[in-house]
Amino acid sequence: MKKVIFLSIFILFLSELIFPNILKVEPIPGQTYKIINNKQIVPFETAWQDIWKNIDKLDYRQQIAVATYIINFINPDFIDAYIVRGDAYFATNNYIEAIADYKTALKQQSDNATFNYKLGITYNYINHTEALTYLNNAVSLNNTNGDYYFERGYAQYNQFNKNAAEKDYNTACLMNSKFTSKSYPLLNNNRKYIAWNTALNKAVYYNKCEMYRHAYSYFFDVANYQNLLHSFNPSYTILTTNTENKSWFFLEILKSAINYKYYQTALNTAKYGIQSNNLPTDILAELYMWQSFAFAGNGQTEDAQISQLKALKLSPQNPRIYWILGDIYQQIYNDTDNAIKNYQKSLNLMPRTCSQYSKLIIILAETYKKSGDIIKAHSLAYNWLISQKQMLSIDNPDPINAPVYLSYAKAYDILGNTQLAQIYYHTALALNSEYDIPTKYYPNKNEQITYLPSIIININDNTYVELNSYPFIN
Repeated sequence: MKKVIFLSIFILFLSELIFPNILKVEPIPGQTYKIINNKQIVPFETAWQDIWKNIDKLDYRQQIAVATYIINFINPDFIDAYIVRGDAYFATNNYIEAIADYKTALKQQSDNATFNYKLGITYNYINHTEALTYLNNAVSLNNTNGDYYFERGYAQYNQFNKNAAEKDYNTACLMNSKFTSKSYPLLNNNRKYIAWNTALNKAVYYNKCEMYRHAYSYFFDVANYQNLLHSFNPSYTILTTNTENKSWFFLEILKSAINYKYYQTALNTAKYGIQSNNLPTDILAELYMWQSFAFAGNGQTEDAQISQLKALKLSPQNPRIYWILGDIYQQIYNDTDNAIKNYQKSLNLMPRTCSQYSKLIIILAETYKKSGDIIKAHSLAYNWLISQKQMLSIDNPDPINAPVYLSYAKAYDILGNTQLAQIYYHTALALNSEYDIPTKYYPNKNEQITYLPSIIININDNTYVELNSYPFIN
């Protein structure tokens, strides 16, 4: 116990040196007045108009941070902030986020041709039917812009309306000579490559960060997995012909769908994956157990049990199987006894060097606490913290480490160290706003402090503005 007290005091002391005001809940983040390189950091509110005049000179990450701060804390109806942030998202292939901002702007100015066009071109990376709706609006509002005709033609080309596509293409070429060298088939290949690669990478990234809502959106709204699974897009045959990649793909989709509680989508995916040929036994067993999870979430208890038995029969020594089964008992049936039994079985089978071992330790500790066995919960949390020879810094956290910060917070919470628990809960929640944390640490989640990697923006020879970055930009 002395070691825990010493460790806690040391980390708290170090945290106070790095963030002297970290335990003070403020309504607005980033309002520090420290000096960097002999320049004072001033409150954003005093300088934001000067920054906005030069917003185009900032990089995309800075533009998103500035626009987000304005929207959240200064003026939620500032339409230009949504457009700037939407443009920055679009430029960095964050299509879903861009669409959300453009739609917000369009609600305020539904007759704005440019806003309709921006939505149309963004949807042309995702859904050509939706794109056509907004591009028709854009052309109706302004029939003198060649870009509008070109993009509408592209949407119609992908809707197999080639006559209309050719007419729009020719109109665009007459209006602007830059289109004469363009080709829809070539453009189509390039855009699909960008959209697919970006979507899959972002979906996997968000899964690692446990941002399952965003992962789900990119898997299903952008990657359009039904097209991949059933049409076998030639550009992505590697995902359907390479067994390892195909296995990875199914499991990533299931993870995001089930954690986002889209059980029917998970069932469809699991069914298709199980029907695939030549999957490794361990992977097939995991698919059956994920299918069991989806059945249980859907209230189909008998089907869940059948899938569960198939998984256990196929791979009785697979630690992932028992972890998923523990989650089923914990999250669906609220059965802590069986959850503990399966989590412990998973830990016994899992190598200690596995990156997920630590996460499961804390899940088990929390489950013991929930069951009323405080001694075992304390023991697990204490031993895990002692094993963390070098804890992650809170000075410059990375969203991908959000689950680790959450584990720190939960461990300290179990041990009753509310000060350190608060520090790490704040950090974890800043990195992933989807986390559900104890209300005693955030009575009002809308007033959360966001301790994210800082962006320093140069104002003039004497001053900086410091803002927190937005986690979507990798």
